[in-house]
Amino acid sequence: RTVAIAAPAIVALGVIGTALWHSRADSADPVVAVTTKPLTSLPGSESVPSFNPDGTQIAFQWTPEGEAGPNVYLQLVGQSGSRRQLTNDGAFHRAPAWSPDGRSIALWHGTQDAAVLCVVSPLGGPERHVTTWAGALGRLSWSPDGRWIATSAVYNSNRDTEGLVLISPADGTRIAWAGIDPQFTGTSEPIFSPDGRRLAYTRTLGDGTGQIYIINVGADGRPSGAPSRLPYKGDAPRHPVWTADGAEILLLQGS
Repeated sequence: RTVAIAAPAIVALGVIGTALWHSRADSADPVVAVTTKPLTSLPGSESVPSFNPDGTQIAFQWTPEGEAGPNVYLQLVGQSGSRRQLTNDGAFHRAPAWSPDGRSIALWHGTQDAAVLCVVSPLGGPERHVTTWAGALGRLSWSPDGRWIATSAVYNSNRDTEGLVLISPADGTRIAWAGIDPQFTGTSEPIFSPDGRRLAYTRTLGDGTGQIYIINVGADGRPSGAPSRLPYKGDAPRHPVWTADGAEILLLQGS
């Protein structure tokens, strides 16, 4: 079963029923009720939502009907009339991710073929370019201490060579995990745990199937120890998200 959260509206999910994994070893994959709260309902494509640290605002990617590409918008939770466009320079902007201190939003600027990772204030103003980028424009995840932004360069065509990358927002330093260990090729959708010590991610295989793994992350941004596969019994799990206490992972199931 697939749990859809992207379109036509961005919603906040209380619990994703068939896609809740408990970190406790004696827990089974539960089937529980799903509760949702609509946050946006706009014509076109809305996706990649990111809450600010206190949960009062949301940044998201929106491509209005009839437009060629997305831009990033901000909205107060529960106040649809408060929506405003964060970036408005004629370029495309994708995949916003709020920093842990709430002072910055990371995003992709440009096209799929020529992109720059940027950081911008949620109040607006000039973007600060962090690094140029030639890979996929995937999800961005800040470490809780703000030292790293995790992402992935994986396309379908480069899955055998590319994987997770950690980038320093301060100076653009990159740690490409696939270059450290080939078991990280084909890895994507990274998300830091609330304590910053672990990273959950998806590894997609050549046949399109995949599994979710968890690994420790060193202070140097490199993987530490061996990854452990999430003991989830559902089909095609993807898009992991940690709960606030780090005890559980929510994910999507299905294609």
